[in-house]
Amino acid sequence: MGSREVQAVCSQDLETVPRKAAHRPVKGWESVIHPEGALYFYNSTRRVFTDANLRDPSVLKIVNNRVGLLLLEAGDAVDTLTYLAVELDQKSGVCNYYFVQHDKRLLFWVQTFNEPMRIYEHVKGVKSDTHIKVALEAQYWMHCELYPSNAPIQPQIVTELKYVLLHAHADFLTSDTSVVPYDSSTLQSMLDLTNQVVDYVSQTQTQTQTQCFAMPSSEDTVTLPAHLMCVLARLMRLFARSKFLNFYGQVSARLSANQSVYDSEHTRGKGTTRLLLANIFLCGAPAAQYKFLRDTWIDDILNYPRWSKYISRLNGDWSNVTIFSTVMLAVDISFMAVPGVVSATVMFICLSTMCSVSSLAVSMILGGKSRGWGTDSAAGAASFMAQMVHTQTDIEALAIMYSLPYAFLIWGMLCFVAALGITVFRFTHPVILVFVSLGWVVVTVLTLWPAWWGKLSITPSSALSRKRGQARRPVA
Repeated sequence: MGSREVQAVCSQDLETVPRKAAHRPVKGWESVIHPEGALYFYNSTRRVFTDANLRDPSVLKIVNNRVGLLLLEAGDAVDTLTYLAVELDQKSGVCNYYFVQHDKRLLFWVQTFNEPMRIYEHVKGVKSDTHIKVALEAQYWMHCELYPSNAPIQPQIVTELKYVLLHAHADFLTSDTSVVPYDSSTLQSMLDLTNQVVDYVSQTQTQTQTQCFAMPSSEDTVTLPAHLMCVLARLMRLFARSKFLNFYGQVSARLSANQSVYDSEHTRGKGTTRLLLANIFLCGAPAAQYKFLRDTWIDDILNYPRWSKYISRLNGDWSNVTIFSTVMLAVDISFMAVPGVVSATVMFICLSTMCSVSSLAVSMILGGKSRGWGTDSAAGAASFMAQMVHTQTDIEALAIMYSLPYAFLIWGMLCFVAALGITVFRFTHPVILVFVSLGWVVVTVLTLWPAWWGKLSITPSSALSRKRGQARRPVA
């Protein structure tokens, strides 16, 4: 194709694009572009939002008729701070809606709403009006995030968000069981964004008071630019949702990340018989994994900062186990090359080799799969746990699986020690046996000391201190 032909094609495309892209304005509606790029429509006379394609005459007719009926049915419930959002399902022809009250941060319907669990996010036990109000407030901020233009808010809401973030940041820094769903760096970034919105609102209020010579009032409202409104609405929605999930303001409010609002600590228990048996055979590792998993996945809610820290620690442990397993594998193979090794020793060395290989393989498999366990986002982590855990026994299964690399390594070491013991105690000379036995006992006790630290009083001073503490304890 020659250069003239290329120029002709390009000029033809440039001529036809404006005709195809041109759209006539919709009567009574103005098109608005969301900061993320989505198109929706707003009727300033009726204060109505919709994301339906009103450029289709049939859709426009349905929406206008439905809006008129809804406003007529609502009657006096609609004031200057009440807006209507309409969504049309073109397949079924059903027109969904909700009314928004900006002064109360609530949604309402003129008919009975028959699907409350959609608002409650399938959270059980939502009964009180105050708890329902928190759920509706989260949905209100979702509306403001979807339709950020023409959303009048009270200026003190911005300051309220700043105070919420300051408290959340302090709570996360000073508590190991904080219910705040974000880490320190994320909270600091949120606080920086909020400060920008606070500065804008302060400047706007100052300019308004200067022009109107009026004192600020609690009934004053401000309309933020769409981009700033999206920032404010999203942050307010996230923390309103966190309040709802943690039963904020209720008698059974969740005050720590490892607290269940449905079951007591005694009811949740320490696991089934399967976990107890696995804990014995897997050297106590499943119990620790089970406790942390149980305290991280509470009431089908995942605390992402704790989960992220837990997975990072697991990956570090598995990396260390991989190194130790490689060393054990090399030692086992070298030991088998020693001449004069008896058959019992060979058997234990083979078992040690099998355990070392298993520990190495499981560590690499779990380490590779951990990248897909939602470590990059809270939504991904929650989706992974919801897929893996349906009952309490599923948490036990995860705990046992996470314990396998460590348990295989310990069993490999024990088998190697057994093989070494068989080789050492083959000597029949009494003097050699006495010295070897004494050394064996001392080394065994010192090796087990860290494992039992805190459970047994190994030193006399620790036992004496414990008795003194009990003696000083006041009697009720």
